[in-house]
Amino acid sequence: MIKGFLNTLRGLFGEDENHIEGERASAEISGEIFVGAICQVTSGARENSFTGRIEAYDAAYNELKIAGHRVESIPMSVQYNAPAKIQIKNGEQLTLLYGTVKKQNTEFWWVTLDHVETYAEQREGFRQSLNGKGTMIRRVDGKQKAISCKLVDISLTGICIACQEDLDIGEKIGVREVRLYPDAPDSYIFDCEVRRAFIRGEDNKIISLGEDGAQEPQAMQEPDAVIKKKPQERYYGCNFLYLSPGEREKLCKEIFFVQQQQRKSY
Repeated sequence: MIKGFLNTLRGLFGEDENHIEGERASAEISGEIFVGAICQVTSGARENSFTGRIEAYDAAYNELKIAGHRVESIPMSVQYNAPAKIQIKNGEQLTLLYGTVKKQNTEFWWVTLDHVETYAEQREGFRQSLNGKGTMIRRVDGKQKAISCKLVDISLTGICIACQEDLDIGEKIGVREVRLYPDAPDSYIFDCEVRRAFIRGEDNKIISLGEDGAQEPQAMQEPDAVIKKKPQERYYGCNFLYLSPGEREKLCKEIFFVQQQQRKSY
């Protein structure tokens, strides 16, 4: 049993907030069942990544034939026997196929299938861990207030941040300067709604402060000299608002890239 990961897809609110359970599939699984699936194919550098469709499976060679899907071209610079990762998303199930690239042309890649992993996601999207700072924008007394925040994790549906501000469940905020990795060429700007709030207790245990309108526990409302002296860092799970299909596709590709970078030796 594999717990968690890119969850990205590694990441997608702490052990309880981003829990993903996965089970490595049997070595005897046939690649035939994946024929027709739309997938994300990656080998090595980000430029060797494309959206594809599995066209056929050759059982004699245990080989998948993958064509580009709604792309003008597919990468041609991958070396023989280069490792490849193929990701297939079906509802709440994520399937990862690992193999090696045997040959390629302008239309297809042929990938020998080594092993398969399947993951049943317990939340809307796999969360990728982040490591950096961003800026949270909230409206206070009719004016915008910019607050530095820690970026915790991200998925295709939302982002988790941490700061010492007291945010309300349902509050609309902006999160700026979001980069999925330190030298990312572009940063993201998201409009969000706060849906969950929690702090970390002893042994990093999650203590919920509210979810979708729930009230903060009474124990958290009482004055505490220690907390007043050193404010408690609070975590906020936020859902994206108004994320366009193009922005969602770009974010998906970048999450795939980060996952691949974190697993160079697969």
